[in-house]
Amino acid sequence: MIASARAERADVIVFPELSLTGYEPTLASRLVCDPDGREFLRFQRIVNETNMVIGVGMPTRNPNGICISMVLFQPRQNKLIYSKRYLHSDEEPFFVTGDNLSPLTFSEMKIAPAICYEISIPEHAAHAIADGANIYLASVNKSVNRIDDALQRLGDIASGYSIPVLMFELRRLL
Repeated sequence: MIASARAERADVIVFPELSLTGYEPTLASRLVCDPDGREFLRFQRIVNETNMVIGVGMPTRNPNGICISMVLFQPRQNKLIYSKRYLHSDEEPFFVTGDNLSPLTFSEMKIAPAICYEISIPEHAAHAIADGANIYLASVNKSVNRIDDALQRLGDIASGYSIPVLMFELRRLL
C-alpha cells in the first residue's frame, strides 16, 4: 500500500486503528509496541526518501497503561504519537486515554487526526477546529453494518465546519 501511495505521489498515507497488530483489545498487553523499536526504522527511511507522512496504528504504552495510538512518521523529523483520547466503553477495560496532538502541519495544511470512536464525540472535532485544523483525518475500524454511522458523522463534521474530512477504514465482516 505504501508503494502504491508513493507511485501516486501521495503526501500522506494513514492506516486504520491498530493496523499493525489488528484490533485485538484482549491481547493489547502482549501486542504493545515501542514506536522507537528498530522494526519501525523502515517507515522513517521511507518518509525521508519520499517526503511522505506515514501514520500507522499500534498499541503503545504511556505511564498510565496501554493506549490506542497512531504513530506519524514525518520526513527528517521526530515521529509524533497521537493517542486516542475518547475510548469506547468496550475499550476501557484494556486501554487508557492518551494525549491528543495539536494539528499536524504538512504542506501548509493543518491536519487533525481522530481514531474511530472519537468521531462520535462532538468535542473532539470542535477542539480540532479550535486548534486550527483545516482537515479532519479519521482512522476507522467499523463493521460493514456500522460504517454508515461513521460516514454520516463525518459528513456532519465536514458540512458543519466546512472542512475536508478524510477517512481510512478497516472493514470487518461482522
